[in-house]
Amino acid sequence: MTDELTDAAERLAELLEERGDVEGAVAVYRQASGDPNASYGLAQLLVRHGRGDEAVDVLRAQAEARPGEDWILHTLADLCLDQGRPQDGLAHLDDLKARRGGSGTCSGSASR
Repeated sequence: MTDELTDAAERLAELLEERGDVEGAVAVYRQASGDPNASYGLAQLLVRHGRGDEAVDVLRAQAEARPGEDWILHTLADLCLDQGRPQDGLAHLDDLKARRGGSGTCSGSASR
């Protein structure tokens, strides 16, 4: 999807949300879900409407599709933390590290 189409989809989703059509906004973002920025917008929309678990799923799919995009990983980790699911975020990072050929785990170093 081109930047122009992504921008148009984002604006349409914003208008639908403003008019109370959250499901319509979700549908617009889902049609553009191949674009990481659209997926980020969808995740934000879902969180605003109490659908944090769905938002985590959306960003997890993007993180798996684009393992080299660190901003997606950081956003996913932050979202997991915000949703009270820090272990899910750490588990995803551990899995990614293993797939990249790393050793050890991330979760052991994050205990507080």
